[in-house]
Amino acid sequence: MESQTQVVSENNGARPKGAEPRRSLLQIRMDILRVVAEGSGKPTQIMYKANLSWALLKSQLTAFKDAGLVSVQRYGSRRLYTLTDKGAAILDSYDRIERGLLPER
Repeated sequence: MESQTQVVSENNGARPKGAEPRRSLLQIRMDILRVVAEGSGKPTQIMYKANLSWALLKSQLTAFKDAGLVSVQRYGSRRLYTLTDKGAAILDSYDRIERGLLPER
């Protein structure tokens, strides 16, 4: 217990040098949509490129499919996800906001 306390006090609770902060759920969702938009539609490819666990990816893809943000094509036991127009619009809006450009009214 003493060594853990000592480590925290030495760096004042800061993250190790080079460590990135955790992503929010919104950032994770946008990363998934971005990977799919770039053409990586196979679930395993999406998982690796978006740096996610399998369980989180499955739950998000199901939610995206139910919301109409992605469509799924099945061929045999395999699946291929593609971005719908609605998903592309949401990703575009997010990217514009992230760059500081508010959507035109």
